Amino acid sequence: MDKSPLRWSRLVRCENVGVRYLLFFSMFAAWAERPEFGAHASWPAVTPYRVRQYSPIDCGGTACTQLESAGRRAILGLSLRIPVAPRFALRITPAWQRISFDYTSNDRGSSYALYLTANRWELPVVAEWRLAKHVRPGIGGVASVVTPSRLTSKLVVNPGFGTPGGYTNVFRVDGSERLAVAGLVADVEFPFRVPALTIAPNLRYTRWVSKHFGERGRLDNLTVGLSLRF
Repeated sequence: MDKSPLRWSRLVRCENVGVRYLLFFSMFAAWAERPEFGAHASWPAVTPYRVRQYSPIDCGGTACTQLESAGRRAILGLSLRIPVAPRFALRITPAWQRISFDYTSNDRGSSYALYLTANRWELPVVAEWRLAKHVRPGIGGVASVVTPSRLTSKLVVNPGFGTPGGYTNVFRVDGSERLAVAGLVADVEFPFRVPALTIAPNLRYTRWVSKHFGERGRLDNLTVGLSLRF
């Protein structure tokens, strides 16, 4: 057996390199977290549209009124968390929201209403940092597509105004327009691990670069959410 100093030095170097790689992968495996997948739901703090407040006006002894309303519905979707490095991960939460906008006006002899419903699809991608065990702030971007699904216009003329019996006209247009909007996201998640499940409350702020459906949309949105991941 060759026991020359050169031979022994090569063996020692090889053993040192192997030990270093073994320690490195052992530490990385200890730090790494497995991916998590589950459901997500959040509640917006404001409606997706700004509504105007109108004061009643006198229309020949009858109060003429105008009213606008916008639904504030839950945002439902999925939650995927992918670890990419110790203390860092990507969170992807594709989601859907049903949105609506209604306008009605009434005067002496008629009433008019406009109803709009639409689907909003969102894809936020957030890079998170584990600041503490139960605190994970993140920042990223979001893309959104809004598809109008129903646009209805309704005019009701009371009897005696224009025709003796009055009439009602209803016009429905199946919306085909799609509006794509992008934005920036900043959020913080507060995860807690229980057996086989991660419960993660979430607070998220979104800043859109343009408004959904023109001037009535909002540039800022704040949501409070909850993710359940396995």
